[in-house]
This record gives sequence, structure tokens and C-alpha cells, in this order.
Amino acid sequence: MTRFILHILLLFAAPGMICSQHYLLQVHPTAGGKTKLLPDSPRETADSMGTYLALKVMLQELRGEGYLAASVDSLVFDTLHVSAYVFAGPRFEWGSLSFDSIDRKVLRRAGIRERSFSGKPVKSRKLASAQERILRVHENNGYPFASTYISQIQMDGPVISGNLHVKDNGQFLIDTFHIKGEARIAPAYLEKLTAVETGDVYREDRIRNISNRIRETTFLEEIRPYELEYFGGKVDVYTYLKKARANQFNGIVGILPNNEQTGKLLVTGDLHLSLVNPFGKGERFYIAWRSLQPLSQELDMSISWPYLFGSSIGIGVDFALFKQDTSFFSVNPVLDLKFFMGGTNYFHAFFDYFNSSLISTWGLENAVVLPPNADVTSSLYGLGIQFNNLDYYFNPRQGWDIRSRLGIGSKKVRRNPALPEQVYESVRETSTQMKGTAEVRFFQSLGGRFTLHLGSRTGYIRNDDLFANELFRLGGIRTLRGVDEHSIFASFYSLGTLETRFLFEQNSSVFLFVDGGYYEQSLADDFEADYPLGFGAGINMQTRAGIFSLNYALGKQFDNPINVGNAKIHIGYINRF
Repeated sequence: MTRFILHILLLFAAPGMICSQHYLLQVHPTAGGKTKLLPDSPRETADSMGTYLALKVMLQELRGEGYLAASVDSLVFDTLHVSAYVFAGPRFEWGSLSFDSIDRKVLRRAGIRERSFSGKPVKSRKLASAQERILRVHENNGYPFASTYISQIQMDGPVISGNLHVKDNGQFLIDTFHIKGEARIAPAYLEKLTAVETGDVYREDRIRNISNRIRETTFLEEIRPYELEYFGGKVDVYTYLKKARANQFNGIVGILPNNEQTGKLLVTGDLHLSLVNPFGKGERFYIAWRSLQPLSQELDMSISWPYLFGSSIGIGVDFALFKQDTSFFSVNPVLDLKFFMGGTNYFHAFFDYFNSSLISTWGLENAVVLPPNADVTSSLYGLGIQFNNLDYYFNPRQGWDIRSRLGIGSKKVRRNPALPEQVYESVRETSTQMKGTAEVRFFQSLGGRFTLHLGSRTGYIRNDDLFANELFRLGGIRTLRGVDEHSIFASFYSLGTLETRFLFEQNSSVFLFVDGGYYEQSLADDFEADYPLGFGAGINMQTRAGIFSLNYALGKQFDNPINVGNAKIHIGYINRF
């Protein structure tokens, strides 16, 4: 009876006993109640309520380790000291805990082995974990209301035996996926996106992930959390959605003083238009025009259509044109076949066709070797992956964004009739080529409004006879800040980014950054390598008219000193609608 009264006191301390005085709590094991789990040294508690809570936690820990009869026999307050006399009691063990009534497939999926209980201490956390894993398997296979219980409990002193059972309480199927709100989206797309499809068995893991899947789209927002309605073995899912402002028009103006090619101030342009979900099926259209160097222009277009005809397959078409002053003109269409893993993440197989031709051959009539640029064609087949779990795509605080692709195929060097025949004698006209890229971005909240951004970009082209017009182009606001736009031609590169951001609004931030790395330019008759570096600061400011950005960057290449007069200033504008 005394122990019972002490238990009540520990749970419901009288208000009059609570004070702000600090106490030193010393635990004394009673006769026959010694255990290593009881603390030897005294500990300080904030007040009398803190003392009671500390003893309550200690009893929970003891019972969780198998000391089911643990209790506080007496409690003595003496000025600043408290003495607690604790009876641990015997440690209870499982004689046997039978799982015979549960399907063996369920036990394997739950990772449970019967021998991990028999003869072992009765640990409440371990038992609760096993029950939770069993229920999780049932919840993810159509039984959301399954429950567990132990029957035929027998006790022989501190030895306990029993049988663990599962009651499934009936299987449930997804009946209808309802979309409420102003969002224009096809139900079939949303079902594929969330992997919660009509006619499928109820799966708790997919249901709980509905909000995350919707957030990944960037063009949908939840008005309020989804709801479920259970009836007669069926489940209706209700989502409440509105259209997010995901379409984008943005432009960047770059001011490059003392440009090496012209010796004058150069203003560059970079304009982008992105339309997302115009027909309500998650499709994307993108077009970008750039004029980044004198007499040079670039045009990129792409179309992406996910979940074709209610399947998990999507298609994508990219088309790029690039003109490098009067040197060469390149065309690069890419056809993608995407296999979605749920949400917006996917594996893809692609065909990459590249064709580049010389524009001007003036001065090459008497050449004895091929110039740095040549007429080349390549056809590559490959695989890739795209994965992200960013909490907010446009200005993330945490999460990963991973994109990687690798292609292999054939390359052909085409003879140009304006060049002498002998320049092709030392070049293999047909060869094998490999090309791969990988990009990883990681965001981690540092507490408060600060976020750390770590990034890595790598690219590699493998061929014995490479030419400048088929290499990667690096430099500028999107790859290496502080370096002229697309001024570096590389056959291999590995770049890193370290950036600290202070987010003062959802789409507004100030940041400090460092971009740097290593690249190689390995041509047939030339090799170049360097460790470029760029660093600076910037701001993104959201206004009613859109998001304005300003970047100030200094760069360093080769052994040249940092020149403040050659700083790069990038002014950008993004309008989402």
C-alpha cells in the first residue's frame, strides 16, 4: 500500500510541495534491490517537481529493462538533500514469446526472430518496437486498423510466457482520389505522383507521403492537409489543392569590364521562360536564349511529359543550338525515356546526338594539322538518374538534389572540303566516345534563418581525338561565379561550391559563396589544366514584381592575381506566375 501511495505522489505532486529550491537527489537501493541501472552519484534537480519527475523517468527506465516491479519505497526531504530508497526487484525474463499465429512473411518483413525474445529480459521498448513493426507491415498492405495483443500469459516467478497475436480488422482498398480546390490537375497524374492509385490496397507509407509528393511538384500547393474517409472496406482520399506560381520568366544581365576579346565593356544576356503544367498533366516547357560572349549565341528548348497514358513512363526532348562567334555552330538534340519512381524522381535512358560544323575556314586552306575546332558528329546512348528531397525547391533550407548521367557511343570526324586532305591522316574518323556528368547539391539548416549549401559538379568526356567545340563550357553565374561566361572549355572538370545563406523571407536571402575546383582541356595536340577560383556575395530580394538578384564576384585563373577591376556583377530577375 505504501508503494502505491508513493507512485501516486510521483505522478501527481501536490501544488503546495512545488517550489523553486534546488535539491541534491541521492538514490539508495533497498535490500535485494541493487542493480547497475541505479545511479551511484547524486544529481541536482531544479525543485521538488523536478525531483519527482527524475524519479518517474528512472522507474520507467528500470521497467523498460525488465525490472517490472521497480518502485520507490520511501522519499526523505532534508533541507537541500533528498534521499530516495528504491526497490528494483527481480529482472523478469521471457520463458517464451510465441509468434506462431503470425504469418512468417510478415515476421520476415518486420525483421523479427522469435529467438531474440526467448530467455531474454522483458524489455518493454523491445516488445513495443516489435509490435510496431508488425503493425507497420499490416498498415502498408491494406490493414490500417490492425492491432496486436498477447494471450495465454503465464508467470513462473520472474519468468513470463505468452503468445503474440495480430487482429487485422479487415482489408481496405483505395476507392476514389478526390481533388478539391482551384488547381487544374488530372486525377490520373496525381495518383501516379503519390503512388496512391484507385483499386490498390491501402498503404500507410504512401498515404503519409502525399503532402511531400505534392510539394515536390513546385506547381501545386495544399490549401489544407489531405483527409481520409473509411467505409465498408474502402478508403476515399480528399486533397485540397491550389495552383502555385511555378511558371517562370527570368533574365540576367552581366557586366564584364575589360573583356579580353574586345577590350571594351561587354553586356551579356540570359533569358529564360519556363511553363509548368499548362494542360494539367504535369508537363513542362522550357526555352532559353543566351548571348554570353561577343558574336556568340545559344538557344535551349525542352519538353517533358511525365506519366504517359497513366503509366510510370515519361518522355523528354531537349534541343540545343550554339554558335561560337565565327568559329563553329553546334546542334544537340537529346531524347529521354523516363521511368518514374514515384513523385518527380526518375531513372532515364537517353539518346544524345551532337553535330558541330565549322563556320569559317578562312586561313585554313594550307593547314597541315586540324584546327582546335572540327566538323564532328557523335551519337551516344546512356542512363541517368534524377533525385531530390528538397523541402522547398526554389530556396531550400535542407535536403538533397542529385542528377547524374553517363552515355557511350560512336563519334565521327567529318571531312571538310575546304581543308587539305592531309590534315585528316593522323585522325581516326570513327571512334568510341564516352561522356558523363554528375551534380550534387546539399542543403542543411544551421538553425534560425541560416542555411549551408554544399555543391559539387563533375563532367568527363573520353576520346583520343577531342576538339574544342565538343567540350564542356564552364564559367559564369550558373557554374563558376567570378569567371567569364562559358570562357573555359574542359574535357574534365570537378567544381565545388560552399555557400552560406541568410533567409529573411521564403524567396529572399543574402549569401556569401566560394566556387572553385579543377579542370583539364585535353585536345589532340594540346593540354591545359588549372584550378580556377571565384568568391563573392549576393542577394535575392522578392518583390511584388518578382525576384531581383545581385551577385558580385571576384575570380582567379592560372597564376594571375585577383583583379578587383575585373569583378563580375550579375543582375537577375525572376518573375513567377
